Amino acid sequence: MDGTEVIDYKKIEGDCVADFGKINGGVVTSTIIRIDTSDYDYYISINSDLSSPCGNWIFRGGNFSDEPLGTADITVTYPVGNYSMYMLETTDGWYESYDVPYYGQINHQFSVDRLDEGNKYSLYGAVFTERGGYCNWLLDQDFIVNTTNYFNIDLNKQLNTKSFETSKPLRYYYIYACWNQRNSYLYLYWDYYYDLQTNHVLIYPFDIPVNALRFNGYGYENDYSYSYCKYFNASTGLPAYMEIPDQTISAYYNEITEEIENINITGKADQIRGRWHYYNNDSIYISINWNVYTNWDFTSIKRPVLPQEILDDIGEYIDLLTPYSISLVDYNTTSSHSGIIKRFFINDVPVNQRYDEAFYYYYYFNQYKSNDHFKRNKDKHLYDNFR
Repeated sequence: MDGTEVIDYKKIEGDCVADFGKINGGVVTSTIIRIDTSDYDYYISINSDLSSPCGNWIFRGGNFSDEPLGTADITVTYPVGNYSMYMLETTDGWYESYDVPYYGQINHQFSVDRLDEGNKYSLYGAVFTERGGYCNWLLDQDFIVNTTNYFNIDLNKQLNTKSFETSKPLRYYYIYACWNQRNSYLYLYWDYYYDLQTNHVLIYPFDIPVNALRFNGYGYENDYSYSYCKYFNASTGLPAYMEIPDQTISAYYNEITEEIENINITGKADQIRGRWHYYNNDSIYISINWNVYTNWDFTSIKRPVLPQEILDDIGEYIDLLTPYSISLVDYNTTSSHSGIIKRFFINDVPVNQRYDEAFYYYYYFNQYKSNDHFKRNKDKHLYDNFR
């Protein structure tokens, strides 16, 4: 239950069931280790859940292929004029530039390795002036695999602007259009500030035919950071004022016992996480992360014990782990660590429907700084989720 004793472990490859039989007590500590190695990199991800409910946990991987599925040849046209930036967002990736050709046509070719369900491909393009511009979209287009698919998108729709305020200052934010039960999404706009800001201007089309808008906002200083995610009805749009939760977390790391101690939370939370990390990029790329999750009321976190055979497989790098952060998460659909396990893994609620609102707060220990972790990232596949 507390991770100090190994009950059993399984080593699995590919799709299979890890059956541990009947476990008495109702709660266990579960640790899942993923080891990926090659001649060029060494990657280990360890996730431990302390005092978690027993049951048949379900984990599903992402359907990403290393092999190209085909090519998208995209021609973008727009009214002749001077623009500050243009962007082209697709199901598989994005492109943006501050160098916008005056005579309104751009062509891009993308190698495609991700499609939505049913081999569908979507696009969103925009050219920006200081407070507006033009845009258009093509949603759920048929894509024929293993060939070149041609798309023409005419940016002839006016962009809309909306001013809004947040209760907590942000360093940057993103807005996404979501449809097909949130399984399909396109990034619409982002903004970044050198200083934290509470007043913002959003530029996007109010009439894009989607069900939901997803807002992600981030703030950080030297030893802490926070992020906020919320889905809004697309027909209503974002409100003029957005209340961001004010929870915080802090702790002390005991080097002797290798334990995160004196965990203190202001406000409420569902779950907390201690994270240990090692990174090296010398002759080969090495990245090791060990996340330990538990209920919000734990006052200390320690990594659970692992079988010696597993430690031998991981190798000497496990001894180089150092404390990285302590963090909290609060979802609108759960109220505890056990609730997250039941909803996310035992009941297997789809990833994009697990919550409508979430707040994360990270406190970084001295050897790390938050801005090393929270770099501005426009990859729409990187959701800020504890999992």
